[in-house]
Amino acid sequence: MKRLPGAIPLISAASKGVFWFLCQTVASRVVQFLAQIILAWILSPADFGQVSLALAVATIVSACFNFGLEDVLLQRHRALRLWAGTVFWLSLAIGLAGSLILLIAAQVAARAYDEPQLAGLISIAALGAPIASLETIPGTIIRSSLNFRVLALAALGEAVAVGAMSIALAVAGFGPYSLVLPSPVAAAGRVCVLWWIARPKIAGRGIQRRWPMLMPSAGASLGTRLLLIMMSQADYVILGFVVGEIEVGIYYFAFKLAIQPLRMLAGSMTSVLFPTLVQYRDDPARQLEAALTVSEMLSVVVMPACFLQAALTSPLLQLFFAAKWEAAGPLVQLLSIGFAFDVSSWAAGAFLNARGEFRRAFLYTSLAAPTFLAFVAAGALMRGALGVAAAVASYYVLVQPIYSYRVFTRAGEIGWREIARIYAAPVLLGAATVAAASLMTDFFDRSPWFALSAIPPIALAAYIPISRLFGLSAHGPIGS
Repeated sequence: MKRLPGAIPLISAASKGVFWFLCQTVASRVVQFLAQIILAWILSPADFGQVSLALAVATIVSACFNFGLEDVLLQRHRALRLWAGTVFWLSLAIGLAGSLILLIAAQVAARAYDEPQLAGLISIAALGAPIASLETIPGTIIRSSLNFRVLALAALGEAVAVGAMSIALAVAGFGPYSLVLPSPVAAAGRVCVLWWIARPKIAGRGIQRRWPMLMPSAGASLGTRLLLIMMSQADYVILGFVVGEIEVGIYYFAFKLAIQPLRMLAGSMTSVLFPTLVQYRDDPARQLEAALTVSEMLSVVVMPACFLQAALTSPLLQLFFAAKWEAAGPLVQLLSIGFAFDVSSWAAGAFLNARGEFRRAFLYTSLAAPTFLAFVAAGALMRGALGVAAAVASYYVLVQPIYSYRVFTRAGEIGWREIARIYAAPVLLGAATVAAASLMTDFFDRSPWFALSAIPPIALAAYIPISRLFGLSAHGPIGS
C-alpha cells in the first residue's frame, strides 16, 4: 500500500494527547504496581482469589448493560451535543438497571461458588454501574475536543486515590474489601471533576424520538463489548469452578502484573487514536494509513517491553516476595509473551469503531469468543492456572494477527506483507536481544538485584540500534 502523506500529520496532531496519556499511564501504572506489591505483602492469595471472582461476576453482569453509547456518540462527532441529552438519560437508566441486577447476581454467585463473602464484595462493585453511566457525556465531550490532558490528570488522580485507600484499608484489616471499596469512591470523584470541566447541557426534549436511532449501532457495540468482557473474565470464572480460590488468586496476581506494559503503552496510544481517527472519517485512505502506522509503532515499542518483563519476572518475585508468590512466575512469563502479540489488535479495534463498523466488530468478536473460551477451558482442565496462562498466550499468538489482517485488508489494498511487518521484526529482534541479555547476566552473576539492574540496559542497548538497522522506528511507519 502506498504511504500517504496525510497519515503522519494525523499522528502528529495527536502527539500531545499521546504525551499526556503516556505520562498519565506510566505514572498510574507505577502507582498501581507499587500498591499491588504492598498489598501482596499484606493480603493473602485467598484474598486476591475472592476479589478476582467478585470482579469477574460484576464485570460480566455490568457488561450486559454497557451499550457503548460513548463510542456511538463520539463517532457522530459534529452532532455530539445534539444527542447528549438522549444519551445521558438512556445511559443513566441502563446504569441503574445494571446496578439492581448486579445486587441480585451477588447472591446467586455467592451460592454458586459457595463463598458467602462474594455477596458483599459484588454488592460494593454494583455501585460502580450508575457512577460509570454519569461519566458518559462529560467524558465523551472532552475526548471529542481532544483535551486529553484533563482525562489523563483525572485518571491519575483516581489511580492515586484508589491505591492509597486500598493500602490504608488493608493495613486496617479489611481483607479483600480493601481492594473493592475504594473504586466507587474514587470513580465518583473523577465524575465530579469531568462534569465541572465539560459543563454539558442536558436537554429533555426529543429523547423518545431520537433514542431508537441509536440502538442499531449501540446494540452492535453492546454485543461486542459484552463478548470482549466475557473473554476478559472467562479465565477467572472457569478457574473458580475448576480449582480453589488460592490458585485463582495466584493467576489474578500474575495477570495484573503481566498486562502492565500493554495497558501502559498500547492503552495510551489507542485512547487517543479512536477520537483522532474520527476526525478523518471522510478520508478513509488516510484513516487506514494512520491506523497501520500506529500498529507498527506500538509493535516496535510494546513487544520488546513484554519480552523484557518475562525475563525480569523471576528475579522480581524472588527479590520482593521470596516463596510467597513463586507459583505466579511461570504464569507472568507466559502471559507477557502472549500480550506482545495482542498490541496490534488494539489499533485495529479503534480503527474499526472509528469507521462506524460496529456490526462488523461484533461479527469478528463473535467468532473469536468461542475460540478463546475453548482455549481457556482446555487449559484449566489440563493444568489449572498454568494451563490457562498457556492457553491465553497461545490464543493471542495465533488469533490476534489474523484479526488484524481481516480488519486492515478489508479497508484497503494491503496484504500479509504489511501485517507481517507489524509482527515479524519486533518479535524476532525483541526476543533475541532480551534472551541474549539474560544469558549474559546469568553468566556473570545470578543474583536478583544484578538481573533487574543489568538486563534492561543491555537489552535496550542492543535492540535500539539493531531495530534501526532493520528499518524499525517508533516515530513513523516502518519501511516508509
